[in-house]
Amino acid sequence: IVWENDDGEHFDYTINVSEDQHMLEAQIDEFQLNLWYWLGGTGLMLLIAQWLILRWSLQPLHKAAADLHAIEAGKQQRLGDDYPSELQQLTRNINNLLDHEQSRRQRYKNSLADLAHSLKTPLALLRSELESCDDVTACKLTGEEQLDRINALVDYQLQRAATEGKSNLLAPVS
Repeated sequence: IVWENDDGEHFDYTINVSEDQHMLEAQIDEFQLNLWYWLGGTGLMLLIAQWLILRWSLQPLHKAAADLHAIEAGKQQRLGDDYPSELQQLTRNINNLLDHEQSRRQRYKNSLADLAHSLKTPLALLRSELESCDDVTACKLTGEEQLDRINALVDYQLQRAATEGKSNLLAPVS
């Protein structure tokens, strides 16, 4: 420090302060400990807040997953319409896919019913012919005719199922 008196003279002074180093280190340690507690607490609170925000924001996806599980279990036929706008197109496309699959299953069911109904007559004729057959050649001829008819019916139903059931998976569903 430079001291100037009334006459304008300058005097240089040096001031030395001594203090116990342990007290300063204790204060620094306490400050660092408090800092770590506050940073840890703040980080934990941020993680909890982030978890809550993610849980809240992903609720519609959890609902969609639950609805899809209910569809798999046969408890419902379609996804509901009560989804946020961000998921509306996705749920609409899934519903369209479900409708398409339902109509395809119905076509297969109808084709199988048609095939079963078409096969009843030739099979009944074969059974009747076998039960009342006196002439082996005539029975053989009738049996071959009915087997050809059954074969033609099966080919027809398979061809019909193949042409009706074609789906263009590359084209958009909606």
